[in-house]
Amino acid sequence: MFPGDALEFFFDQSSAHGAFAKDALNAKEMNVKPGGKQRVMRNTYIPQDSPDPALRGRLQSMVFPPDIPANHPDYELRGQPKGMYRVLEERGLIPTLKAVNGGKLVGECAICKLSREAQEQLLRETLAAALSGNEEPSELHTDVMAPSASSTCCMRKVLSMQQDFRDEKPLLQVVIEEAGHICHFLPKFHCELNPIEMYWGWMKARRCLDEVVHVCHRRSS
Repeated sequence: MFPGDALEFFFDQSSAHGAFAKDALNAKEMNVKPGGKQRVMRNTYIPQDSPDPALRGRLQSMVFPPDIPANHPDYELRGQPKGMYRVLEERGLIPTLKAVNGGKLVGECAICKLSREAQEQLLRETLAAALSGNEEPSELHTDVMAPSASSTCCMRKVLSMQQDFRDEKPLLQVVIEEAGHICHFLPKFHCELNPIEMYWGWMKARRCLDEVVHVCHRRSS
């Protein structure tokens, strides 16, 4: 390898490959309220699509300052994570979220609590029920089919859809790119694109050939 060359790394969609750094922006690791058992995340910048132009591009700390004066209402929270509500409030998104949901704020809705696989299964069931017309859709089925509410259903979803949270890269990719190399993640459910699968295919074929040769040799002797 020549000095200065950039290597290309290919990885499948393993959960281990998609792990984030401990201080990465990750709404799934946040509580609604400040403090408690939640990760301390890095500082970020309020995205340019904030409803308040004055907030766009402003530095936002994900923890309370450690030097809060004793007479401040947040004094007991100094140095602790802010939680989803306070982060959304500083971004000017709480009024919008309340307006969309009729004044009701939910930390995490029933749909977002489901795993991705469970959500996909629920969507398939909903579509099947809608096509058959024989079943009355449940509340969950109705929610999963409501595109207008898909991005404002709860605080966790709204925060996870913010551009800085969406741009967060897995730790594996960060390490590789910081070293000057290129990281690729293969599409899901397309193992045929993974070079290692071709290697294992060749190995299996060679193994089968060796066994055939060994059997033929035994019979001939």
